[in-house]
Amino acid sequence: EEQEGSAAPCQRCETRVLRMEDVCTPRVADLALPGVMKSRLLSRGYHTSTDIRSVTPAQLARDCAISASEAQRVVSVSSRACLPPPLLAGARTALELLGDERYERPIITFCKDLDDVLNGGIRRQQLTEVCGVPGAGKTQLAMQLSLNVQIPTELGGVGGQALYVDTEGSFSTDRVEQMARALSAHLVSAAERSGSADELAAARRTTPEAMLDGVHVSRVHSHREQLALARALPSFLDAHPLVRLVVIDSIAFHFRHGFDDYAARTRTLLAHALVLLRVAVQRDLAVVVINQVTTKLAQNGGGGIGGGGEEVDSSVIAPALGETWAHVANTRLQLAKGTVRGELERSALIDKSATTARISVPFRVTADGVRSVRRRVKRSLDDAEARAPYATVTNDDGRGGERAR
Repeated sequence: EEQEGSAAPCQRCETRVLRMEDVCTPRVADLALPGVMKSRLLSRGYHTSTDIRSVTPAQLARDCAISASEAQRVVSVSSRACLPPPLLAGARTALELLGDERYERPIITFCKDLDDVLNGGIRRQQLTEVCGVPGAGKTQLAMQLSLNVQIPTELGGVGGQALYVDTEGSFSTDRVEQMARALSAHLVSAAERSGSADELAAARRTTPEAMLDGVHVSRVHSHREQLALARALPSFLDAHPLVRLVVIDSIAFHFRHGFDDYAARTRTLLAHALVLLRVAVQRDLAVVVINQVTTKLAQNGGGGIGGGGEEVDSSVIAPALGETWAHVANTRLQLAKGTVRGELERSALIDKSATTARISVPFRVTADGVRSVRRRVKRSLDDAEARAPYATVTNDDGRGGERAR
């Protein structure tokens, strides 16, 4: 701010600028040096760390009449004082981030078109929300991902393990075993077709028993246990460094009841999500949270044909936990189910993504797990079309990832 008619900044702003300069360019008086050394430097015209680093240690020794070792120590102390704070020290360039994304291996879903619209599958270092009505396939997809994350790197997979946090008691060991046997047989078949000895050896190591051993299941019975588990994740990951996927099925179950103060619930959920996101980024893993849906009333103007100008109350299906929660996830998938020509069909709508348009792709849940469907007709959806969940149908070519599919 400037006083009218004066070019000089006010005292408050000037003080703020000086403090910023002190942070960016430490003064000699603030360096971790003996008082005698500070006095000698100041008397020779060295007032800031920038002044010290602008000359060589030999020049500094001559100017201040000190030994070469003392000059080297002064330069070292000055350089350390100029290091950025830890948060800024981790800053990376956009080019480096682009390179990471290009070489990253996402976790495939085993539905080829869903993987295509997700740019390869479920991304690591992100939080992905999967929501939908009961029976839409949310838990089936979550269990499939907990196996797919274990596809060996030799076959184009991640080669990791999974932590499955079960809040509802919906995790089925029999169903996971069934999926694991189908996936193991598929990997061996794909490796045999490739003719690679390394791929075949990796596929044969990925037995159903090995995959079941790679899924760590934790049952939680309250929102307090759920919050405590999230805080304990770093120590668990230290003991299990191969974990590359954390599933919470479901994120909403323990938070939909027992909260009279909804504002407090929202704050608690947001803090919970931040803990999960921090773990995802720091440990290079994917976090997938399953969410339920709820019925939300909406008022529609009745000004259309036959509307009579009256407002009409209607209900829509929306993800649970409210509007604030909708901004938490990096990617949101809305699963739906319906009957088409007497047959049950399921679809996944990419409702939120920084890299993908709103596209709906159908998928199947078979005895082997999540798979593609047989026909292919893909189109993007605008807001008015978003309720048509079966805009895309794909060929079932029996493939998983780039090689595992």
